[in-house]
Amino acid sequence: MEWCLDNVKLSNRAEFCSKLISREPAASFPRIFSDPADLLGFYRFVNNSKVGYGELMENVAGESFRKANEHGGLVLAIHDTTKVTPDAKAAEIAEFSRVIGSKDNLGFLAHLSLLASAEVDKEIFGPAALRIWSRGKGVKEGERWFQQSEEVEQGFRKQRIIHLMDREADSYDLFSKLSENGYRFVIRLCYNRVIEEGQVRKLFDFMDQVEVYAERDVQLSKRTQSKGLTQKRIHPGRETRVANLSIGASQVTFKRGEHLNKSLPETLVLNVVKIFEPKPPNGEKPIEWLLVTTETIESKEEVLKVVDYYRKRWIIEEYFKALKTGCSLEKRLFESANA
Repeated sequence: MEWCLDNVKLSNRAEFCSKLISREPAASFPRIFSDPADLLGFYRFVNNSKVGYGELMENVAGESFRKANEHGGLVLAIHDTTKVTPDAKAAEIAEFSRVIGSKDNLGFLAHLSLLASAEVDKEIFGPAALRIWSRGKGVKEGERWFQQSEEVEQGFRKQRIIHLMDREADSYDLFSKLSENGYRFVIRLCYNRVIEEGQVRKLFDFMDQVEVYAERDVQLSKRTQSKGLTQKRIHPGRETRVANLSIGASQVTFKRGEHLNKSLPETLVLNVVKIFEPKPPNGEKPIEWLLVTTETIESKEEVLKVVDYYRKRWIIEEYFKALKTGCSLEKRLFESANA
């Protein structure tokens, strides 16, 4: 790929370094750059004040958009955040060492948008947007979901994108902004929201009554028990098994919460798809997803499409794992936040 940085020397260095790193991404930098002159040139490049992740990401995103636009089909923009904790240096870098309450918060957060094909299984076009920050007082993290969706939308010639987000993006404010701009989305719900559907006032109660459109047998992979109390409750450990899932859907009128800005619309009419396991094995937590979407749900095929779109969200989890294991992202011994 062509790198368009501030000058030709920096662009050439970026191309040279990226080619060498891509050959053996998990190796140490001294091993990758076996020539001492090349290693010195690499360290000077990543510590150069004229080179930031924004400039590099802009070039990477351009290549991702080029591939997605050439593809010509429906594109999924998968958004998610991952925590990056450099193994040895995080505590020594001021920007990565923050105390929140009584806890040390080492490392930084990276919010990535990854483009993939909606039709072809695991066809990935590449990263399209990236934000990096450290958690702390005065940092408004919630805005990243819409800002990055907007950034991705601007990279396409035609509006043929569906944005996928997990439960952290369950926000009436976000639903409103995405809908107002005509952006298509599938977002997993977390909260039992207030709705306006006859006598039923809460979303979960209403979705318990919807008609089942379809059933599916799904192979569930083994999941190791999380150590944290919250993650242990949300994602308990499990063995590999086949789950028989039921799928229902309905249009829902969401009501604006009393604590929200009054400039937001009083109600939002969106579609909700429920995927649940009516008869889980003894001792197993039942599978249950609620997906809010702008996609139509008038037929069984359309409902199943929404489910299949969201299942592709897992691609970004694999991508993060590749960065942290296959590319040893957290083992890099840089000494500055910029590097």
